[in-house]
Amino acid sequence: MTDLTNLISRPGGHKDSRREIIDVTPRVKKFTVADMTGLELGHHYHARTNELFHVLEGQMRIKFEDINTKQRMEYVVTPGQNVTVPLYVAHLVLPTPNAVFLGEVHPEFDREDLNPYKITW
Repeated sequence: MTDLTNLISRPGGHKDSRREIIDVTPRVKKFTVADMTGLELGHHYHARTNELFHVLEGQMRIKFEDINTKQRMEYVVTPGQNVTVPLYVAHLVLPTPNAVFLGEVHPEFDREDLNPYKITW
């Protein structure tokens, strides 16, 4: 017999002036961007954590720079599209105001794997 008395939980996460992040699961986070223009999220790369973003609302412009080869690419990601962030590729996310997107990491999020890398182009 299953106990149905305590099935609701409150996800973790955090909020600042730029965005709110809700931990949907240990590997999936929901980002809701503030109603502000000119936001820059990222400026880092991962050496151990694979990352994928899926846009739900609004759009994100994302800049990539391979930290080893210095190859650069830029994409505009719209609702229903995913973008994968390869290892050792710095990324800068430039979302539209009020954009909503999911971020999936594998393995689980590791704060120690946030390696600062400023993208200035």
